[in-house]
Amino acid sequence: METGSPHGGRPLAAVTPALGDREPFTKLMARDMHQIEGLGRRRLYEVMAAVHAGEDAATFRSLARAWVETTPNPELILPIARLAYLPQKELIACLHRRAFRCFIVSAGDTAFIQAVSQSLYGIPPERVIGSACGLSLRTAAGGARLLRQAEVQRFNSGEAKVESIERQIGQRPVLAFGASDADLAMLAYAQEATSRGLALMLHHDDAVGEAAYDREYRLAPLAEGLVRGKELGLVQVSMKQDWKTIFA
Repeated sequence: METGSPHGGRPLAAVTPALGDREPFTKLMARDMHQIEGLGRRRLYEVMAAVHAGEDAATFRSLARAWVETTPNPELILPIARLAYLPQKELIACLHRRAFRCFIVSAGDTAFIQAVSQSLYGIPPERVIGSACGLSLRTAAGGARLLRQAEVQRFNSGEAKVESIERQIGQRPVLAFGASDADLAMLAYAQEATSRGLALMLHHDDAVGEAAYDREYRLAPLAEGLVRGKELGLVQVSMKQDWKTIFA
């Protein structure tokens, strides 16, 4: 699951004026997607953490919900809240009916995804494992508050996903669903389950229904997974060929 920066629709410079004339914030404000993609996922997460540093954790979750509900995808012209993948929701519901526990394991911000995981995919916030910034506890006469910090404590991508699964779940998955080369370690981990786990790789190849991208998408490329998919034992899922309906 991808995440954005929920600053209530205000210009980035208005939210963090002290950062407005510094790189890479100037690239974000210019909305130059080529340069933004060139920053990479980790650097973008560091930017997000810096933008929201000092923000109350509960306020951030509220902003995240509002952003997802009201912000349109610029290409599909639909609110982000309406872009949950129907086949994945159906798969999750099927697994829940059979008493499986399902988790979201993402490079996106944990708190952001927790704010919307239940409404979008039926997954409770305690079953979200993502990237995380530092938190600072502030106490006062009226109680205590948690404030977000600029420090990145965990960037949950690649092998870090496997480590996070072990730390927070303590059990190897029997089914994992990925969409980029950054998921290959997690998919391999699932395949080593005692009963031989199932590893699914989603290919975004429907330019009409959603978008078509893989090798050239610098934020989350899918190259090795395409070339070595069969060798790695992955079940390739084509959005164009295998999904009748994309969005819920």
